[in-house]
Amino acid sequence: MTDTAAFRAIDFHSHHVPARFEVTAGRTAPANQQQRWQALAQKLADEALLVKDIRDGTLSARVVNIPAQLMAGADGRVPHQTIVAINDEVAALAARYPGKIYGFASVDGFDGDVSAHEAERAIRELGLRGVFMDCARGDIMIDAPQARPTLETAARLNVPVFVHPVAPQALTKQMAPYGVMGTLFARGTTNSASLIALIEGGVFSQLPNLRVVVTALAFGGLAMATALESESRLDTGTIAVLRRNVWIDTMWPHPALIRAAVDLLGHEHVIAGSDWPIVDNDSVPGGLAQAMQRAGIPGDQQRAIVAAIAGSSCAFDVSKLESGIDFLVHANHIAAVGLDPQSPGRSKACRPSTARCPLAGRGLFGDDLASTNSRPESEVPPVAQAAVVRACDNRPVSWRTAKRCLVVPWR
Repeated sequence: MTDTAAFRAIDFHSHHVPARFEVTAGRTAPANQQQRWQALAQKLADEALLVKDIRDGTLSARVVNIPAQLMAGADGRVPHQTIVAINDEVAALAARYPGKIYGFASVDGFDGDVSAHEAERAIRELGLRGVFMDCARGDIMIDAPQARPTLETAARLNVPVFVHPVAPQALTKQMAPYGVMGTLFARGTTNSASLIALIEGGVFSQLPNLRVVVTALAFGGLAMATALESESRLDTGTIAVLRRNVWIDTMWPHPALIRAAVDLLGHEHVIAGSDWPIVDNDSVPGGLAQAMQRAGIPGDQQRAIVAAIAGSSCAFDVSKLESGIDFLVHANHIAAVGLDPQSPGRSKACRPSTARCPLAGRGLFGDDLASTNSRPESEVPPVAQAAVVRACDNRPVSWRTAKRCLVVPWR
């Protein structure tokens, strides 16, 4: 049995709504779920509860978003000034718990350039680590022109987009008599549909650097895109696109689903995520570890999944750099790349995990979330300091002549 205590568990899928914001989701929830939402509103606002598992040592960290959808008005919209306040709030939260809480920027992803500008502000100015957006808006899917500016911005800034489920009105009403399972089925249907839209709508073809995370509720879309690859519009096939552009979380972990996700996407594209506190069942790391063990996932892959966005220091093959593969320097999170005379032939710090070193930007994040524990720039050897290059944007930087490479996090 794998020792879950040894895992550097980061819960990618965590929600929080500070008390200053009103949770309105319960107003439109089915009558048989009203009481559940009253309790959830209290949990969502409890900052001490949010960090409890971190303080107890159960988790290493959480990736947190403040879902605007949970505070939407009767028309399903949230004022832009509220979205700005949400992102300021999550940035302040991350600042209070450095290395323990990482924030994603919430945006109205279907608000065109307005959404894109806010995403860029939140990433560049606030230091948030990705974009959180709904997977659909009414009859509009995520491949619609209204959503393209936000997706383009995320691809350009080299940050992931967490495409979150929404409740389609008609189907949710139909499934309401069947309780939580029925409601989540409706939400999963839209999340699955968004995955198909991204593939068949040409978004991934036009934005090959776009990295999208879907929840485990989208497994139907993942299965459909794989099984019906021969029916795809893509010349390259869907499986290659999925393995390049798509990550899936482990919400409601089950051995068969974990096994299938790893087989379809590769373990590097499966991320520990619980949907806390909407789902609060010790699924990360306890339930997930048990599911992976039962699924026969090897121990090293288990650790990579549970800490997929943390990882450990790894040495990438610098000969690949010499052969012309660019290393993507991430604007907000990497300060310098230089020579390390004390570590010949190996990188001193590489991110995310061994299987996910971001050569040519393949990792979900441009850096690993645990990298704040790496050496500060003041400790870089003098020779390395002479070769320091700061990144002001996300342009690829080629290090073809580097014999040794050191990556230093931007403090």
